[in-house]
Amino acid sequence: ERYIHIIPTMTTTTATLTKTVTVTTTTNPGLAEFFAAEQHAAQLDPDPANSLFCFVVAEDYELPSVRWQAERQIGIFACDAFAVYSDKVTHPKLVGCFPDGECVYTTPIPGAAAWLGHLYGMKMVMNANVLLRAWKHVFNSSVAVKQNWTVKVDPDTVFLPHRLRKLLRRNGRPDVPDGDGGGRYMLNCPKWQSMQGPLEVLSRQATLALDDHLDFCSRSIGMNIGEDVFLDRCLRWYVHAWPLQNWESLKDSKCGMPSRWVPGVGLAANFDCTDIGTAAFHPFKDVELFRVCLRQAFEAEKLLSKEQDMFWDQDYEHEAEIAHKLAMIR
Repeated sequence: ERYIHIIPTMTTTTATLTKTVTVTTTTNPGLAEFFAAEQHAAQLDPDPANSLFCFVVAEDYELPSVRWQAERQIGIFACDAFAVYSDKVTHPKLVGCFPDGECVYTTPIPGAAAWLGHLYGMKMVMNANVLLRAWKHVFNSSVAVKQNWTVKVDPDTVFLPHRLRKLLRRNGRPDVPDGDGGGRYMLNCPKWQSMQGPLEVLSRQATLALDDHLDFCSRSIGMNIGEDVFLDRCLRWYVHAWPLQNWESLKDSKCGMPSRWVPGVGLAANFDCTDIGTAAFHPFKDVELFRVCLRQAFEAEKLLSKEQDMFWDQDYEHEAEIAHKLAMIR
């Protein structure tokens, strides 16, 4: 786990937004500006009262998408702190290195694998045991418990942290003390009146209370269940956390949004990502589909300039060339 480091480039000015986040700005356009739409939004709208610890649990086939996000410091890598946990492996794997020289590795959480079962008359991946191993790492992280909110995101979720912060400011009930009781957690699926797995948001107190109740929930609910159903039941039935209705926070194909089958990819979202009130879109397993959704989201918020948009679809292996072209345009 680590605190986010905004891309350091050829420095002209440095501004400290919070005690843990330092943002370096530059007059040299280059790639730091090209891939900084999400970071730029965070810089314009710092929110120490809604700091985020974000994490994903990724299998090997999902790491390319996670690495793509890490290289551009978007998604969970635009949160105040983050971690990447990896299932089915016993050694850390490189996620990516930042220009400041610091590298991010996965944290292995080996153990029993998930399996395919049935619940509510439908197929469901029974992965509660996998995610519980990740949550136990979160509970033991001194970085995680310092943040106001803990956010679990699926690797194939297009996630925009600055939008989540806005939703939490509006609907996070900051008037309700979070220092005792079961804390708060966010409902994001009106179809099932539930918290769906692509975006799970818990306040600090809810995270601490979940830690206290996790073993009891494991015995009471069992492991033959999907992790989001397990977490929702544990928070609702035993932790007695306060559910916050943020129905607009997530667009998910398993929550009433259309989907399609893409050969070689599997189930994919069949909707656009232009709703600027939505903080997460799911699923986008293919990196190219992920990129299209992210571009639509940024364009809808007018976070991309013409120059950035012009080179968005270029081959990212030629980043130096793209940076040079951007510099010439400016």
